[in-house]
Amino acid sequence: MKGKIFVNSRFILVLAGIFLAVQTEVFACSCAKVLTLQEGIERSAEVFQGEVERVEIAHDKKVTFKVKKIWKGQKEATKHVFTPAQGLACGVSFNERREYLVFASPDSGGNLYTTSCSATIDMEWAVKNELEAIGPGSDIA
Repeated sequence: MKGKIFVNSRFILVLAGIFLAVQTEVFACSCAKVLTLQEGIERSAEVFQGEVERVEIAHDKKVTFKVKKIWKGQKEATKHVFTPAQGLACGVSFNERREYLVFASPDSGGNLYTTSCSATIDMEWAVKNELEAIGPGSDIA
């Protein structure tokens, strides 16, 4: 019995060594370039400032915004935007009751989609001179 345990233990150690020796690739979010707000406007179909009302997580995050201002796109009081659920997949970490300047474009299914590679930013972190450069936007009324 003792011999079997010793052989089984050695076998497990050899297998563990093989697994540790095999390199695995981990893919993290990698953006070619961080966009300025002006570049974000040029490359996005929709640009708006909104407060996060709800974040639902499934395969992707579905974020519901109460729109405050719009720079580009449809004037709607509420918008739904999708982003990858994982930060490693370039998902944006949206928090409820915080305001964001959102840069989004339709995905293949027609849903608005954004990633951390867009210029989407928490309004608290937005740079004042960049905000001035893109203009005041239009209020939703």
